[in-house]
Amino acid sequence: MSSLREKFLRDGYVIVEEVFSVEDLSFAIESLRVVLLNGDRSLEDLELDQLILHRENQDHQVVYNAAISLGSSAGALRLMASSKLFNLVAEAGGCALEAFHAMPLMVNIQLPSDNRFDYKWHQESTFYPWCPDILNVWFPLLRRSSPELGTMSIVPGSHTGGQREPVREMAGNFLQLVSPISEQELEQQIAVEINPGDIIIFDSNLVHRSQANSGRLPRLTGIGRFVNMRTQPSFRPLYKALSYEV
Repeated sequence: MSSLREKFLRDGYVIVEEVFSVEDLSFAIESLRVVLLNGDRSLEDLELDQLILHRENQDHQVVYNAAISLGSSAGALRLMASSKLFNLVAEAGGCALEAFHAMPLMVNIQLPSDNRFDYKWHQESTFYPWCPDILNVWFPLLRRSSPELGTMSIVPGSHTGGQREPVREMAGNFLQLVSPISEQELEQQIAVEINPGDIIIFDSNLVHRSQANSGRLPRLTGIGRFVNMRTQPSFRPLYKALSYEV
């Protein structure tokens, strides 16, 4: 058994450095920028941070849709395919590479001094009950993740007890599935601090949360999810064909 697999089983997560190249990250970011511009040439001179804040002031749905759309972009496909990401996920998950399917890559955009869309303590498994063995990858796109600029906090080893019964909470239209957590676990939490290019792979039952972005600029993180089709209780496609009416 590899040391990466051993650490993943023990702690519920593993951090791997320098998985993505600067060039591939930049290309993915540019794909996001194209969607945010939406053909408006008057906004082309804005830096990405400024463009995000400008669109957010206009309509949050525009920013949300842009973040979701990254998964079908050439930038996201190049980022995933040109790196060693798939091999690392397969090794951590203890699965043959050909059995893994990737869900669409998405971006989480955490706005400065705005915690409306920050997740409380939760497990990914509660959001994906149809997939007991989903593996998750989280990584910064623009700048280092830190407690000051916003990041993710995790509780090492919290995956070993399996899925916890969540408490459903609504924050506007935002559903929270909050996992119960003990005082001892709160004391053990770790803030993830990694650089662009680095990733953290974590178990679906690892308890984690968002740490607020107290900086002045948006925080952008990529989120990838991978499904082991050999352990699926029943097969379901991760993508559905688009339909239209003539």
